Amino acid sequence: MRRYKVKQPGFSLIEVAIVLVIIGVLLAGVTGPLSTWRDHATYKQTELYLEQSRKALLTFAAVKGYLPCPDTDGDGVQDRSTAVNETCKESEGTLPWLDLGLANETPWQQPAFYAVHGRVDNHDCDASNEAECFFDDTTKYNLATKAGETGKLNINDAEQSATGVKVLVSQGVAMVGSYGQNSAATFSNCNTGGDSNDEKENCDGDANFAHTTHRTAPGNSYDDQMIWLDKLSLHGLLLAN
Repeated sequence: MRRYKVKQPGFSLIEVAIVLVIIGVLLAGVTGPLSTWRDHATYKQTELYLEQSRKALLTFAAVKGYLPCPDTDGDGVQDRSTAVNETCKESEGTLPWLDLGLANETPWQQPAFYAVHGRVDNHDCDASNEAECFFDDTTKYNLATKAGETGKLNINDAEQSATGVKVLVSQGVAMVGSYGQNSAATFSNCNTGGDSNDEKENCDGDANFAHTTHRTAPGNSYDDQMIWLDKLSLHGLLLAN
């Protein structure tokens, strides 16, 4: 009895290679949009975190009568010097999340940066009721407190030296922000972590900050986010309470 071999269906190596190439192209087309969607979602979640920070700062001020100093050692607690009236150790650092009852990181899995009026680390609150009185934990600030010119935070629509830069906020007293997707690199090194001059403006240690349109152009991107408090918002809080 003659037996016949039944030919098994299958794919040649060339056919398998073609299929793998097609799958790779399809995955590449899907991964890009998924990554973009994920970044957008994190950006929106960071907006919520910053808004929670604003409310927490206002609540802290309403209860304590002063604003917290920056955290300078990463433990989530504000840091004050041991000098008279315990002025802030530094005018810039990270958000004292533990004092404020917030999560310890932004959705980018890095701390929020926190800048306050530049006078707080070298002036005590006195009879002149200047900006440092907003942070004095021994004497509650009052409606006579002024933000003051020296050390005030300026939030502009671009980095300070840009042509035609516009001031968005002057007399800023405190500001909370996120360095976005490149937060870890920016905390490590401002010059290499910031992808644009606008981003570098926000980590260079001075009192000027750039708050501008989100953009993704390589080498000139901007995804920093920030909220701020000025003297009017704080005075409004006092009047409401």
